[in-house]
Amino acid sequence: PTLIVSNKTIFTHAAYNPDLPPEKQEEYFLIWNRENFWDRNKTGKAIYFGHTPSKKENHTIVYYPNNCTCIDLGTYRYNKMGGIEIKSKEEYYIEMLYQGDGKTRFVLGEVTGDNPLICFGINPSNAKIVDNKLQTDKTIKKIRYIADMEKKYDGWIMLNLYAQVTSKPSNLDEVLNSDLHSKNIVEIEKILNRFPNSDILACWGNLIEKRKYLKCCLKDIKGIISLTKDRTWLYRGKITKKGHPRHQLWTENSARLEEFNIKKYIKNL
Repeated sequence: PTLIVSNKTIFTHAAYNPDLPPEKQEEYFLIWNRENFWDRNKTGKAIYFGHTPSKKENHTIVYYPNNCTCIDLGTYRYNKMGGIEIKSKEEYYIEMLYQGDGKTRFVLGEVTGDNPLICFGINPSNAKIVDNKLQTDKTIKKIRYIADMEKKYDGWIMLNLYAQVTSKPSNLDEVLNSDLHSKNIVEIEKILNRFPNSDILACWGNLIEKRKYLKCCLKDIKGIISLTKDRTWLYRGKITKKGHPRHQLWTENSARLEEFNIKKYIKNL
């Protein structure tokens, strides 16, 4: 429906004409109007509407005079959705993060606050965001489960040591693509700077031995370790026999996060 009216609240797609009763509202106005109607709201009801995206820098809910609230955040453009609890006025947000093109993927995540769990795998598989919807895979399903189970995290972000998309690590580039690696580091740095206090889950497993350059992606002077000083690193499930933090596909649901000594790991890598 384009209009819902209750005792205290009006919900409409784009606007409501306060000069007319509900049964006289014009469909075109309800769906398409972008002009100021809130200054005329003498209905005694709160009006919630969308259609005109928030112009606030952080793309959050906009409060207009006379108890009128716009909850359109421009999801089609900014990959961010929001909601509001009517009685408490508490706001809820989820931002979908995605940097990729099908052949490469630098960032994927669902974030609801300032403290997401940041995860590092080897390389991305097929999960991506299309038309503002997450197309997931088995690894991402597990990462979502972990973030939900641990309770303390505001969502999750999946990063990788190497940004080439393939569901078969044996198909990874035989030789390091330096440009791809450099761009990956840039995007990782953006995420780490935006979420300076987030924990990091190491979960690349034995796949780090699939190509010689993967260890370099992690530990070289321009690598990921240089960007994560003073962070808490974690692992989940038993360390592999080869000494690597286990890939999360191969962990029990009951496994818990434990602190990972990244300095010792790098020294022995």
